[in-house]
Amino acid sequence: MKKLIEKNISLIFNIAETIIIIISALIIDINIKDVLMIILVFTSLRINIGSAMHYKSWKSCLVWSTLLLLSIFVLVKIDIYIAICMTLIAGIIVTSKGDINNEDKDINKQQTAYMWLKKDKKSKYAFIEEKIEEYKGKRELEKFENILKESDELSYQIYTKRYYENKSFEKIAEECNLSSNKRITERLDAIQLSMKTAFKLMEEELSLKR
Repeated sequence: MKKLIEKNISLIFNIAETIIIIISALIIDINIKDVLMIILVFTSLRINIGSAMHYKSWKSCLVWSTLLLLSIFVLVKIDIYIAICMTLIAGIIVTSKGDINNEDKDINKQQTAYMWLKKDKKSKYAFIEEKIEEYKGKRELEKFENILKESDELSYQIYTKRYYENKSFEKIAEECNLSSNKRITERLDAIQLSMKTAFKLMEEELSLKR
């Protein structure tokens, strides 16, 4: 049961948030048909637009999604067509305001109606992230990065753009003139393997000196 809940946590969250939003709308005396129409337009746009992004925190999603839709529900009292137009505009705007990139491999397989999405704690390139954090500003990491830069300029650019400039796969592909995200993952795979080998050798050297 626990595994089933963890697997479908995003879906459960979406259902719970929808219920909260509907209740909030009914409290301010909005017709249920208008409420469902606005929610349908907003969620359908986000699910199908392709570049939707999400908050890391479910609390942020709950607060901002509810406030956003409640402000649109207020417009329903003026005119339903104005409210629908504002829903379309809002749905497009929020697709670029989240803080999790859809380019991440584990997120592309999931679609959610609102702006929070559960993400696995460890990414595919967790080793790279951990070593950068552990050896930041230290000679060992600088040595590896210098070798990478000298041996493969493109891989070095991908590495720095991803882990120092925090750019999405899509942005990296655009800036490096790469045809697809697959080219980036291939480079990162090779970088991670090289980093594992390099740091293993460094650690063995240190142990021999002791």
